[in-house]
Amino acid sequence: MAGGDGAAAIAGFLGAGGASAGCVGGGDGGVAAGVLAMAEYHPCPYFDGDFVEITDERYRHVVSNHDDFALGYWEKAGETIQDPDLVIRRKRDNGAVMLYRWYDDLDKNVVVVVRSDLSGRNWLVTAYMTRKSAKGELLWAKG
Repeated sequence: MAGGDGAAAIAGFLGAGGASAGCVGGGDGGVAAGVLAMAEYHPCPYFDGDFVEITDERYRHVVSNHDDFALGYWEKAGETIQDPDLVIRRKRDNGAVMLYRWYDDLDKNVVVVVRSDLSGRNWLVTAYMTRKSAKGELLWAKG
């Protein structure tokens, strides 16, 4: 498992208010405007509840390069981080993992690629949708 002091660092960054069970940070207001007001942070069970950071730059990358997210499905990325079905080691980048979640309403998997560093920081690299099944080394599965 990955992990570290990421949750403590985020809690310190957020101040006395702490973190909610869902998204912390930019929220829907920034997304509706096309940019995040600040970074979003989503807890992830694979990272022992530590947060995955989504920076404004990564948000812009995803919605400008992956049409499904630009069409109003951005919240699916955060949902996938918070409640993935599977976590697979990324074949072409051993420092990254892919979080998979199947959505019946989309008839697709949402895949969120996350990198981590030694300090315990976890951040979204990219996200996309695919009908292909997960391939690679299974690191974690829900349930």
